[in-house]
Amino acid sequence: MGGESGFMNTLTDAILTYLESRNIAALNDLVEEAEVHEILAVLDELSSEEQAIVYRLLSKEKALDVFEQLDTSSQQKLLKSFTDEKAIEMMDELPPDDRVRLLDELPAMVAKRLIASLSPEERVATNIIMGYGQETAGREMT
Repeated sequence: MGGESGFMNTLTDAILTYLESRNIAALNDLVEEAEVHEILAVLDELSSEEQAIVYRLLSKEKALDVFEQLDTSSQQKLLKSFTDEKAIEMMDELPPDDRVRLLDELPAMVAKRLIASLSPEERVATNIIMGYGQETAGREMT
């Protein structure tokens, strides 16, 4: 276990060094080679701005894996740091139940804006699930 913690510190230090020196190519290589659990651990150590930069460098698939494993509060912070376009893309790709769970936690105005920007199919799926109360069988079954 101690070795893994040391690696996390090394990974965090390397990411911070690349961020500070604006060595985006090296940073991109580093985050692409890192495992999802490693990225999750490192994100906790970074500022919101640094998190957004690292996150934006992830491949689409890895970014979605990381996002789905973040707690709702971290998801909210990350979404706020994105351009509207990036936040919309992320929301559109989440499974409807995960999307609704996140929308339930967002301020009403932000949630409405994100729902309105979803593709028509995803908006319908989201609105159906949101029609069921939290913790109900209807929401869970959908």
